[in-house]
Amino acid sequence: LAIGVQVGTNVGGGTVAAGDYAGGGMAFSECVNTNTWTGVSFTLGGTSGGCEILFQVQTFDEQGTANHGGCSGNSCYVFPQATVQIGTAPIVVNFSDLSGGMPTGGAAIAMQIVGLQWQLQSPAPPAVDAGQPACPGAELIIDNVKFVQ
Repeated sequence: LAIGVQVGTNVGGGTVAAGDYAGGGMAFSECVNTNTWTGVSFTLGGTSGGCEILFQVQTFDEQGTANHGGCSGNSCYVFPQATVQIGTAPIVVNFSDLSGGMPTGGAAIAMQIVGLQWQLQSPAPPAVDAGQPACPGAELIIDNVKFVQ
């Protein structure tokens, strides 16, 4: 999937390969303590191409040490996440709505954010032994990102 950023211009869709993922986001140069905020708001346009769309909060605990995080070993990069949908209304994801990864709980997540990301994940196979399908024409348009209370 080709990912690009250009103000006011759509980049164009791409294909997320079967059994794979693609996406984009924003990383912060250090941990951001957002404990005065309860979540993130954004608008999400484009097309999923049949993929599941995940909003993920990159946390220090799950970021690999090679990327200045606190995780080493094979279990890194399992960020707290929530499934989101493309639509015209702003999406609000509260930190308490996120699941998976470390730390757990909205207040703990808010204390160690190192980035935000949106991921297109190819869907589960439609039937046993049917193979995981690709997501053709996937494109995300992310706008109006802000922390909210």
